[in-house]
This record gives sequence, C-alpha cells and structure tokens, in this order.
Amino acid sequence: MGCFLTLKDDFMEKKISFNEIKLSTLREYLQRKNLKRTATTYKHFDKPLSNNIRCKIINEIIQNNNYVSSYRHLPFIEFPIVFQKYNRKKRKYNKTRIISLPSHHDAFLYKIYSKILYKSYEYYLTQNKLSEIPIAYRTGHSNITGARDAIDNIASQTSWVIKGDFSHFFDNLNHDVLMKNVKKVIESIDGGEFTDDWRSILKNLMDYRYIKLDDIINNPTYNLKNRTSYVKDLKELDNLIANNQLKVSRKHKVGIPQGTALSAILANVYMVEFDEWIRKYLQRFNGFYRRYSDDFIIVIPDQEFSIEKIREIEKTIIAKSRNNLFLTIKESKTRLYYFDKNRREIFLLSSGSNTLDKSELNYLGFSFNGIAVNLRPKTIYKFHYKGKKAVNSLAENMWIYKQTQKGMYNTEDENLNNWQKFVKESANKGYSIPKRKLYTQMYLVTKPIKRKNFLSYAWNAQKIFSQSNEKYEVNILKSALKQVGYLQRKFSEDKRNKE
Repeated sequence: MGCFLTLKDDFMEKKISFNEIKLSTLREYLQRKNLKRTATTYKHFDKPLSNNIRCKIINEIIQNNNYVSSYRHLPFIEFPIVFQKYNRKKRKYNKTRIISLPSHHDAFLYKIYSKILYKSYEYYLTQNKLSEIPIAYRTGHSNITGARDAIDNIASQTSWVIKGDFSHFFDNLNHDVLMKNVKKVIESIDGGEFTDDWRSILKNLMDYRYIKLDDIINNPTYNLKNRTSYVKDLKELDNLIANNQLKVSRKHKVGIPQGTALSAILANVYMVEFDEWIRKYLQRFNGFYRRYSDDFIIVIPDQEFSIEKIREIEKTIIAKSRNNLFLTIKESKTRLYYFDKNRREIFLLSSGSNTLDKSELNYLGFSFNGIAVNLRPKTIYKFHYKGKKAVNSLAENMWIYKQTQKGMYNTEDENLNNWQKFVKESANKGYSIPKRKLYTQMYLVTKPIKRKNFLSYAWNAQKIFSQSNEKYEVNILKSALKQVGYLQRKFSEDKRNKE
C-alpha cells in the first residue's frame, strides 16, 4: 500500500479545486498509518472493517460517484452512560449522556467525509477572513489559546463583555440550515458541487434512527456469545425488525448525534453565516468575537455606552440566533461584564437591575478578576476531589500489597472487593503495585508529564498566557502546584494512617 502525494499544509492560502481536496484526502487515507487510525472495534450490526475492505471502499468512492448515495446505512445503536460532574455547591453529582454508535461502515464514511469537509471549511474560513473566530475542533486552536486571546483583548482596554451559549446546541441544529451551509462551503471552492453522496451521508446523519442497546442484549431469540456483531447478517437484522423483536426509532427531525466523526465539523459549518454576520455587525463597534462550539464571547471597547445600549446589542444577537439559526441563547444565562482598565476590576451587570457588582470572568476553564488569570475554581475543585480519592486509593493499595508480601494480609477473599483481590493477587505474583505509576504521575509529581498529568496542562497554559504579556498576572501553574503539594501531604497522611 503506497503513499500518495498530499496537499501541503498551506493549501488554504492557494487557489485550489474541490476535486483536489477530495482526491488528496482519499489518497491520504490509503496510507497504512492513516488507514489504521480509522479502525473501529466495538460490537455493532456489521463486523469491524479490515484494512483491505476500507481500501476497497476508498477506491469505490474515487471511481464511482454513486457508491455512497446507493449504500444502505444501518441504524445507530444507542445507550446511556453516567459520568461524574463537579460543582462547588453540589460537589460531585451524576450526569447522563446518550451515546449513539454508527455502524463500522458508516463510521468509516463519516471519517472520510469529515476530513474532506474540514479542509473545505478551513479554506472557506481563510477566504472569508473568519479563521480566528471558531476555536473548537480545529488544529492549532484550543480552549487555552481561545481564552488567552479573549482575556488579552479585555485587559487591553476598558470594555463591555457579553458571554453566552446556545442551549442544547447539537440537539437543536436545524436540518435545512445545516444542509444549506454545507452546500455553501463546498460550492464556494472552485469546482465544488453538492452531489448526491453528500446529500446521502448528511441525510443519514441528520435523520438518524437508532435501536436501543438494552433491546438488543435483552432479546431472548438469539445468542450473542462469541459473535463479532449483534447479527449474523443484515437479513437477520431485517427479520428481527420486521417481527418487532427490535424497534427502530423514528427519524429525527432536528439535531444530530454527538460523537460521530462528522458531528464536530458539521457544528462549525452550521455557524458559518452567523459567525460572518457577527463579525460584520461588531465592526461598527470595533468589537471582538470568538466561539468555542456552543460558547461565545464578545468584547466591545467602551465608547461611553449606556447599559441600555449594551443590552440592545445583546438582544440583537439573541434575536439573530433565534430567527436565522433556530437556536436559543437564554437571556437568563447570558452574562454581561464591564472591565474598568484603570481600576483593573471586573463587574457583573445584574440581570434584574442596572447595578454593577464586582466579579470575575470565567471562560473556557480560566478565571480573570481584572488583575490575574487563574484556573477556574471548578477546574481546581475537580482536580482536588479526584486527587484526594486517587491518593487514598493508592495508599490502601500499597498497604495491602506490602502486607501480602509479608504474609500478614490474612483477610479472606470472600470479604474483599474485586479491586482488593486484584491488589492481593498482584503482590502474590510479584507484579507492580496497581495504579502506583499512574496516580503518582497524575497527582503527586511536581513536574509536567506531557499529556499525562494536570501539571502538563497547567504548565502549557501558563506558558501560552505569559507570552509577551504585561497586562495581567498569570497564576495558573502556581495554583496547580499548590494542589499537588496538598495531595502529597494527604498521601503521606493516608499512608501513616494505614500503618
């Protein structure tokens, strides 16, 4: 499987045809290392695709314009997952998210078409001078750079700030708007044509239907053991559906599922006209605008605006979102701030009155009080809470491990939970102490380990915020190190208590 020539990273700066973007992307996926990254292994109605099958699909797309539009897409499989959220008032609480899994074949098609659309979108942004506005899901951009740019802009001048979000963003994307904007992006490129394959794959994702995982695994008519898929073939799936043994949901009329390879880029493409409108609208005020998926921030230099004027701007933006995007920006959740550069203070405009109360701005995981940037309190609390739990668990693991090696851990297995049994077994077999390396790197070392611990994130944020900055203090790394110091002391205390 050979390598093909691909477009250079700076192709967005050059005039290029849509066919070049499509063919270069397909050929990139024919490279072994890229093809390997597209593999999916979860159980579904079809079997995981081999490299050879994926190569055949790519070649079919290159040679046959009707391949995707004539392909039979399968229902998604849907199930809930429960994960923990952290709140200073509520502390830890559970939140449920619905996961929608596409078939292996559909997932592969989504990855291919998402890459083609991503390159087309980047080209569109460059040509329309919008490259700095959307932050999420883009190479070279992150929540750190987005927060830094916004706070830099705020701190440079006395200004008003509007911060808000679109309610239930992915669930409420209007299908007509989405189809129109994908068409607009594709057709903005030389030779770009919104062909049947695009209509087919978008209709499949927008109208997606699903079967609940519980209905599959609780179906008594067939045995799931030792299968690589939930059905032997598509004929069996058809029979189960025809006999009402599996129920397929109705088509969705609004929204798209989160988590597919196409979802993120479609969310950005959905916003192209709105992003362009806001940029032009704010030019009259010399305003600044950034959007991170469904979160946005607007900074307007104070031009002796009255409170009524800034509320009028807010209402104009909310109305535009409602009328053109069919998305809701809740006024009750939108925050209006005022930054006084001379006093270096931030004030929150009360929603029920025209009073300004001293406050701090939280944006994309960081907090700015007018003087310094820090990690958002919620981010610190989450690390603090999870760290306490981890070091306590590590202290217990080490105690069980050492006691077992000494022959002094005599608790019967029936009185142990599964994890304690695993630690005991590891000691008897001479394996390393479970979780010791992981928890030490994540919570106890005072140096950053790239992509492995919180300090790496804090160190990177400290570096980015500190670049050529004289407008405010940056205390990000300091607060992270303070938490690590606390966890080190807590770990020592937990070990002593076990002795």
